[in-house]
Amino acid sequence: MRVALLLCDDIRAELQNEFGNYPESFANLFEAAGCELEIHTFRVLDGKYPSKLDLYDAFITSGSKFGVNDELDWIRELEKFVFRLHQEQRVLIGICFGHQLIAKVLGGLVEQANQGWGVGVHSSKFYSKPAWIGDAKDSFDLLVSHQDQVTHLPNGASTLAGSDFCPNSLVQFSPRFLGVQGHPEFTADYSRALIKLRSESYSQDVMEQGLKSTYQHIDSLLLARAIINFIAMQTT
Repeated sequence: MRVALLLCDDIRAELQNEFGNYPESFANLFEAAGCELEIHTFRVLDGKYPSKLDLYDAFITSGSKFGVNDELDWIRELEKFVFRLHQEQRVLIGICFGHQLIAKVLGGLVEQANQGWGVGVHSSKFYSKPAWIGDAKDSFDLLVSHQDQVTHLPNGASTLAGSDFCPNSLVQFSPRFLGVQGHPEFTADYSRALIKLRSESYSQDVMEQGLKSTYQHIDSLLLARAIINFIAMQTT
């Protein structure tokens, strides 16, 4: 299976020596999940895109420190590309920023949520479990890092999982578009380092609770396998 990773950011320079960059994070995630995946990275934040879409079974849009409502030329260009993928019925997985971008492109609303920052591990309850989700319990726990959220879904979208804090944390936007608000590619060690690096952005309570939560079970591999199952279902 060949996937194009649409890179929307880099891991902070201070953390790259220890944790690498996002392409390594995604490669490590899918390898740990036992998925044979060939990942080709395109730095869309630098205007780099795949020239031949037919070479790829799916596209994954990474997270970003930027917001989808930021007035940046590269984000507007990426919106056009996501709309093209939708028109051509390609398979797209949106992670965090990518999740929100899909919602915006298809007519939904993304806003800075009144709930404030979500950091550390958050739990989401399944409202629906399609077969590609696999053998999952009634909820999943995933590392998150966001203050924007999808607050209104576009027409035709279906929320598969959510919580009081983030009602739309797992959304199937169309038969071939899937969005995840959390970060299955994050590790607990990386999340802790990121929270500490951004400590001035959070209240003391949010930071302490976020750090504490990173020591609990995380369902990253469950989400990785679900993503692969979703892609496989569309390409068979």
